[in-house]
Formats: sequence, structure tokens, C-alpha cells
Amino acid sequence: MELRVYWNVLKKYWVSILLLTIFGGLAAGAYVFLATPVYTAKSIVFLSMSGSNSVGDLYTGTNYTAAAARSYAQIATTPKVLSPVIEDLDLDTTAEVLATHVTTTIPANTSLIQISVTNSDADRSREIAQSIAESLVDTVRSLSPVDLNEKSTITATVVTPATTPTSQTSPKVALTLALGVIAGLVFGVALAILRKTLDVTIRSEEDVKNVTDHSVIATIPFDSTFTSTRDPLIMRSSPTSIAAEQFRRLRTNLQFLAIGSNKRRVFLVTSSISGEGKSTVAINIAAALAEIGDRVLLVDADMRRPSVARYLNLEGSVGLTTVLLGKASLREVIQPLGPGAPDVLPLGSVPPNPAELSGSRAMWNLIEQATKEYDTVIIDSAPLVPVTDTAILSAFSSGAIVVAANGKVPGPQLQDALDSLDKVNTPVMGIVMNMMRGRHHNSSYYYYYGTNTRHESKTSKTRRSGRSGRRVSS
Repeated sequence: MELRVYWNVLKKYWVSILLLTIFGGLAAGAYVFLATPVYTAKSIVFLSMSGSNSVGDLYTGTNYTAAAARSYAQIATTPKVLSPVIEDLDLDTTAEVLATHVTTTIPANTSLIQISVTNSDADRSREIAQSIAESLVDTVRSLSPVDLNEKSTITATVVTPATTPTSQTSPKVALTLALGVIAGLVFGVALAILRKTLDVTIRSEEDVKNVTDHSVIATIPFDSTFTSTRDPLIMRSSPTSIAAEQFRRLRTNLQFLAIGSNKRRVFLVTSSISGEGKSTVAINIAAALAEIGDRVLLVDADMRRPSVARYLNLEGSVGLTTVLLGKASLREVIQPLGPGAPDVLPLGSVPPNPAELSGSRAMWNLIEQATKEYDTVIIDSAPLVPVTDTAILSAFSSGAIVVAANGKVPGPQLQDALDSLDKVNTPVMGIVMNMMRGRHHNSSYYYYYGTNTRHESKTSKTRRSGRSGRRVSS
């Protein structure tokens, strides 16, 4: 991923990153609070050569004691040295267990043996370290070779007696807390990047480009009007809003895309799954086209979950299915919204055989009749992935407009939806990104329309005809 993508990930998931960082610090604090403190006491034993008089003897003796120090350092953690310590201090342990708390080191080029003892009691650690040093002195005396005078050739001396440590060696409070915070931060960032990597949900135009070569022909920003009980016709309720301008942009793009195609202007509006706002998009596309004087018919052909009549507060008991069954003519069931607005053909009764009706000869005849009476026909259809109705119905259209809602549809499902249209040779006019928030949508209209939007939202309430819509989620 590019640095910009990483930065966007951090901005998106900063709350979870912060929480994990705090959790890391709290976990480290809990460990410090609950962990048993450990103290380390040290003593140093020096090995020297006895009876060295000449310079040569001193040089030889130094090398000899340095070599001997390595052996005696290992002996310091054996029962030979530790058993007397246990007995002397009356310790409730064994030499093998005590050895795990004892370490010996030899500074480079010296005959010094440094003995370190860890214990949860500072005074006890000093006592054990001192006792081991004294026991090691006795052991060196008993194991050291003797000269002709029956004197030990190596002498051990405690040069640094053990003292009571004043601070614990573990856990180190500041270091542990710092490591906890850093670990929480690293885990939070890694988790955010992993979520981004595994997240295949469509959220931007770049995500669409990763799925398909079809272009994005409009990005509709999220608008509270879509999710309220007010009029879902954003072209009427907020005509100067950013969303309204995006629908006008979509209208223009459709006009250009229709150039060179057949004279039938029948656009199918669909989505991959439910909840992407396709019905609201269809309603407002129809309104945008009617705004410039086109004769537009909006057809609700979602035979699973019809919503156009409900959103526009129209009579929904008769409509498309009524005509398909031959119980009424097209003109009898069309409901006009008024001057400068599209006519609407609700679905009517939900049929038990939507797939059959969608591909029927009666549907073909109805669309043919509608194209003769209207400049443009907008069909709101069912989602593509769950059912086959739309793929069948798309054969009667000039092309499909696929709505992809921000954060709603996974990329593979959008690809499946587009593939289903390709299989029936239905042209895809483009992708409409819906419900875009923040940086994801085109904000070029903010400057020009920003000062009028709030005023228009208030004043438009007095001009509305009283129809109310509902939340658009189909």
C-alpha cells in the first residue's frame, strides 16, 4: 500500500489504535502491580596465586588463576558450594532450585568471579550472595592444588561483600510500561492494516477500479434526507444540495452515454445487494431528467420488495403487475407527480412468479409502449446477486446503472452483479457510488452551494406538496 493509504488507515481506525495502546499500557501496569518484585545482590571473589615471587611467576600465576576462575565459576552453582549455604541459612529449597537463582560472570582478562543472586526479599538475596561467596572461598581452599609446603596454590578472597539492593531489578516499572504502550500501539496499527487488507468492501472509486473497468459516473454523498421521513426526492426537497448536483451530473453523463446507442432510452437501475439505496437513486435520476423537460416514466419493477410507491406516498395496490396480467391499461395505472416531475408506475401486487413476469412478452410490450409515450424510462429493479429477475429484465433495457453504496457491498459481490449483466449482454452504463461520506465523495460543490443549502432545506418545506417518503434502503 502507498503511504497515503497507510495514513488513511490510521485516520480511519485511530480510535481502535488508541484504545489498544491504552490497553497495552494498562496491561503492563497490571503486570507491574501483580508481579512479585525481584532483587539482585552481588558479591565478588578474587583468585590469586600463592607463593609468586618473580615477575615470571606472577605472569604465569595470573594466566593460571584466570583459567582457574572459569572452572570455579561453574563450581559456584553446584551442590558442593550451595549445600553448605542452604544448611547455614536454613533455606527451604534444594541446591538444584537455588542454582536457578544464581549466576556467575567473569570480567574479561581478570581472575574475578562475580556472583549474582536473585530473590523476592532484598535482605535474603544479600545473605545468600554473601554466603555463596564465603562457601566458594572454602571450596577453592579444599580443591586447590598444594605446593611442596602443603599450601594451596590458589587463594580465594571475598573482595566485594554483598550488600542489600535498594531497588528491584524486575519488573522495571518505567521500561515495562513503555513496552506495554509500544506493544499496544504496534498491535493496533498492525490490526488496522490487517483489517484494511482483508476488507473488500467498496468504499471509494479506487475500490471500484480494483473490481471492474466500468467507470464511476456519479458519486452521491450521504444526505440525511435519504434516511429521514421527509421527501426522498432530493431534487425537490434540496435542489441546490451537493447530492442534487451529483444527480444532475449523472443526468448529463447518461445523455452522453446514450449518444450512438439505439433510440430506446430505457435505463435499468439496480444494485448488487439490498440496502444500497437503488430506489432513491432511480427516483432522483427520473426527477433530474424530468427537470430539463424530458417526459420520464419511473417504473417500479422490483417484484420482491417494491418501495417506490411507499417512498413517494402513492397508491401502490395497482400498477405494473396489474397491466402485465391484463387487468388494466398502462395509462390507467400511471400516477403523475406533477409538472416538471416524472410519471410513476408502481409495482402493484407482489407476484408469486417474478422471474416469469420479468421475462414475459407482456413486459416487452409494456416497455415498448412506454418508450413510444416517454422520452426516457427508468426501471427500478431488484438486486442482482440474490435473484435472477433483474438479469432477465435487463434484456429489455438500453443499459444498466449499478448502484454501489459506500461500505455496503463487498467487491466480489459487485463483480458477481456485473458478471450477471455481461452474461445476458446488457451494457453497463456505469457505477453510481452512493451514500459517500467525507473524503470519499466529490466535494467540488461545497464552495458554490454551501451557503444556500441550509436556507433551501428550510424554505423548501413550505413549497412541498405534502408527500412524505421513508428511509431508502432497498
